[in-house]
Amino acid sequence: MTMPKPGQRVAVLGFGKSNRALVNFLMRRDVSVVVYDQNSDLASIEGIDPQNVGLGYLEQFEHAQTTQGFDWVFVTPGMPKDGPEITRARQMGAAISSEMALFMDHCPAPMVGITGSAGKTTTTTLLAECLRTRPGRIWLGGNIGHPLIDVFENIKPEDQVVLELSSFQLELAHRVPSVAAVLNLSPDHLDVHGSERAYIKAKEVLVAHQSADGYVLLNWDCPITRSMRRLGPAEVAFFSCRRQLDPWCEPEPLAAWCHQGWLWIYQETAEPLLPMTAIPLLGPHNVANVLAAAALAVKLGVSPEVIRKAIRAFRSLPHRLERVGVYAGVTFVNDSIATTPKRTMAALESFSEPLIVLLGGYDKGVAFDRLAERILTKVDEGKIRSVVLMGASADGIAQALERAQAQRQPGHPFVPERVDTLDEAADRAMDLAHDGDIVLLSPACASFDQYRNFQERGEAFRRQVKKRELGVEEGL
Repeated sequence: MTMPKPGQRVAVLGFGKSNRALVNFLMRRDVSVVVYDQNSDLASIEGIDPQNVGLGYLEQFEHAQTTQGFDWVFVTPGMPKDGPEITRARQMGAAISSEMALFMDHCPAPMVGITGSAGKTTTTTLLAECLRTRPGRIWLGGNIGHPLIDVFENIKPEDQVVLELSSFQLELAHRVPSVAAVLNLSPDHLDVHGSERAYIKAKEVLVAHQSADGYVLLNWDCPITRSMRRLGPAEVAFFSCRRQLDPWCEPEPLAAWCHQGWLWIYQETAEPLLPMTAIPLLGPHNVANVLAAAALAVKLGVSPEVIRKAIRAFRSLPHRLERVGVYAGVTFVNDSIATTPKRTMAALESFSEPLIVLLGGYDKGVAFDRLAERILTKVDEGKIRSVVLMGASADGIAQALERAQAQRQPGHPFVPERVDTLDEAADRAMDLAHDGDIVLLSPACASFDQYRNFQERGEAFRRQVKKRELGVEEGL
C-alpha cells in the first residue's frame, strides 16, 4: 500500500499509544491529520478539534466523511473494522488502514512476526534475545513496547525487526513478515471480533498473506494452528511438545520438539538443545514458547550455543506467573496477563502447591465452562483450596461452576468466595490461605472493568502484596 501524502485528508480514529505515534509519524511527513476519540479529556491537546472528542466522536467523523471525504482512515487496534462508519468510509473510497499495517507495508528491514492467543510476548522477547549477537540492530515491537513507527526513520535494511502481533493488528495487514509463527489459538476478543471464526480469520492473515519464499512455524499440538498449513504458499514447519516422530518427515516437518526430557531442534540434522529442567520459566506452556523461539532463531541462522545461553539467562516477564512477594508463608503470584480461560488453565498446571485463585474482570464474551471443569478437578485433587471471584464477570464464572457441578456426582458443593475489587480479593485470599499455599492472580478475563490494562491490574496486586509484606495496613 502507498503512504499518505501531503495534501491528502487523513482521519485517525482513536488516540491511544499506537495512534499517537502514528500521528507524530504523519506530521513529520507534513501530512495533516484529523483526530477523533471518545476521550473528551483530549480536547485540551493542541491540534485536536474539541468537537471531535467525546461519545459522539464517530458521528463527527461520519459527518466529515460524508461532507468532505477522507483519503485515509486509520483505525485504532481494538475498534471493529466492519462497523457502519468504517464500512461507509471504505465505500466512499477511503483507504482503511492501521498504524501496524502501515509500518509493515513500508518497513525497510526484514521482519519476524509472532501471533497466537497466549505466549506472544514471552516468545517474541526471547527470540529478540537470541538474535542480539547478529549484525545490525534488533527492533522489538508491535503489540509490545513503544510503537516502532515512532522510530521508523532509524530502522536500517541491515537491522532485524521482531514483532508481536495481535489479531487487531493483523486484520488490515497487506504485507506481513516473511518469517512468522502462530503459537496457539483459542477464543479471545469475541466482544470485538463477534465470533470465534472472525478471530481466527484475523490470525490467519499472517499465514495467508505469505509469499512463496516465506517461512511459517505452526504449533502441531493445536488443531487450529495445524490446520493453517495449507493457507499460503510459504514453507511450513512445526514445533511440538507432544509429537515425537521422525523430526523431518515431509510433508509435516518438525523444527523443534521435546523428547525424553530434552528440547530438540532441527538444523540440518536433529540436535538436542538443552534439558527441559534448564528452562527458567514456570509452567508447561512456557516449554512451547521456548520451542517456538528456538525454532525461529535457528531459521534466522542463530547457533544452538547462542540459543542455549539466551534461554538459560531469560527471566519471566512482569505479570506472567511472576512471584511478587511472600507474607506469612504464603507466596503471591501475579499472572495478570491471563485474560482468557485458557491462559488461566495453563497457570493452574504450573504449581504443585495448594492454590487460592483470584478470578474475574471484564467479560470478553468467552465461555468459562472448560475452566470451571478444570477448577473442580483441581479442587477434587486438593490442588485448589479456594477461588475468589471479583469484577464484572464474577456472575458468569459462578454460573459456569454451578453448571460444572451439576454434571458431577452429588457431593460436597464447591462455593467460591465473592468480592467486588482486586484489593478485596487479595485480602480475602490471605484470610483463606495456609502456610505454604500460593495466592494466584490469574483472572481469565480482561481488566477493563476496573483497570486500563492488565499491567495496571498486576501493579495494583503487587502494591497490595507489598503492603502485607511491609505491615503498613492497620492491624499488621
